[in-house]
Amino acid sequence: MAEVEIISETCIKPSSPTPPHLQIYRFSSIDQRAPSSYMPTILFFNPPPPPVANTTTPCFTNQTISSSLKRSLSETLTRFYPLAGRTNPEGAKNLSIDCTDDGVRYVEARVNETLSHFLNHRVVNDGGIMRKLLPLNDAVQVFRPPPPGSHIVHIQVTFFPCGGLCLSSLCSHKIVDAPTMSSFYRLWSSSTAGGSLQVARDDSLFCAQSVFPHNEAFVGRASVPKPAMLTRAQSVPAAIRRFVFNASAIARLKEKCKPIGAADDYTISRVQAVTALLCGSILRAFRARSDNSGTTLFVQPVNLRARADPPLPANSFGNLTMSVTVRLHGGGGDEDTNLSSLARSMKESVSRIDAELIRRIRGEEGKDEFTKVAEEVEKEGEDAERHVMVNSFSRLGYYEIDFGWGRPVWMACLCGEESGTAAVNLVLLNDTRSGEGLEAWVLLGVDDMAVLESDGELLSFVSSIDPSPLELVLPISRL
Repeated sequence: MAEVEIISETCIKPSSPTPPHLQIYRFSSIDQRAPSSYMPTILFFNPPPPPVANTTTPCFTNQTISSSLKRSLSETLTRFYPLAGRTNPEGAKNLSIDCTDDGVRYVEARVNETLSHFLNHRVVNDGGIMRKLLPLNDAVQVFRPPPPGSHIVHIQVTFFPCGGLCLSSLCSHKIVDAPTMSSFYRLWSSSTAGGSLQVARDDSLFCAQSVFPHNEAFVGRASVPKPAMLTRAQSVPAAIRRFVFNASAIARLKEKCKPIGAADDYTISRVQAVTALLCGSILRAFRARSDNSGTTLFVQPVNLRARADPPLPANSFGNLTMSVTVRLHGGGGDEDTNLSSLARSMKESVSRIDAELIRRIRGEEGKDEFTKVAEEVEKEGEDAERHVMVNSFSRLGYYEIDFGWGRPVWMACLCGEESGTAAVNLVLLNDTRSGEGLEAWVLLGVDDMAVLESDGELLSFVSSIDPSPLELVLPISRL
């Protein structure tokens, strides 16, 4: 049985102090609307390559890796200084982060079995085992908002006896989204692999506060999704499954998603196609278990960075997404779950977030319009029977992260909750390591999941369900 032993715990502080004028990080209006829970990221790395005789190639040991990670993390936190802060004691009012350089909580651990055995057997047969690789404690849980005064980021590095390692983090969704975390990891890894980092702060990273300034209308209001939106999902035992789609299946799926008679230039992205397939299958699972005619609301965040005119920097810090919704009626007919119809609805909902909308809601003059748009999304969910949150990490570059010993062999997006209940119906999409396929992590109630797993249309496109992560990458003999 895999045993994870904590070796040490400390705080890593920025290598340079944060100037007094930056020690209060005021939430942007989008930050104010973001959930207060932690976002988990779990990256597994193969053993580093052995040193080559008569060369200057580095010799990697647990000790040298630990030292390099701590040094480079300290340097990186100077650029991403809000991550080294703590939630303000009045954080429930959606105000700010105290950037007092308290640092990130940093845990090191070791596990008593090889990486290959862990990925081949533990992950496949016990998804909850990954909780042990996250820096959790009584006050720090994935779906639970932390108390005021908590660290913004928690990091754990777990060493395997074969030389492999797992690097995991929990970061408050209140001030970052998935693109921000990817930027953080890529800068941290570059510093680790390439030596000392130029630590000068780049003010252009923090444009969110001026583009979407703090909004007094949201002070003291609950984040979205509201607890009421999650109540039904929290009351049932949960199950997590990974559905993998290879490149050829995605190509077939994209063709099936095209409406009959569509123009030659009509395109559906691979994420839109897989999202449509999963949403249709999930809706059928809900209908199979319920006689009610309630509605299901699919909620999906859209990255604003590239959609603005001019575009915002790709590595902009903060929450720079807006949610779009697709509302489907429980008593609807087959048209609601028709692939081309669903794909069109998904595509149209995303297309509404365009440069013109962003122009209207940005800046001080756009606050009223932003409030109106945000409240419309909130109102959509008030009477829905079920909510499904959909998100994508695709093309964010997580598999390009390289600390000097190679890219991740696998990225895990979810872990089982200790309570065994779902915080929300959830779909997370990520690239496979090759970049050609997609891995969909789905969190549902166990009864809904049992129906979903037997959905004929879904199974006609799925390459595998809950495969060993090592089946998705080239074999590595040192594992």
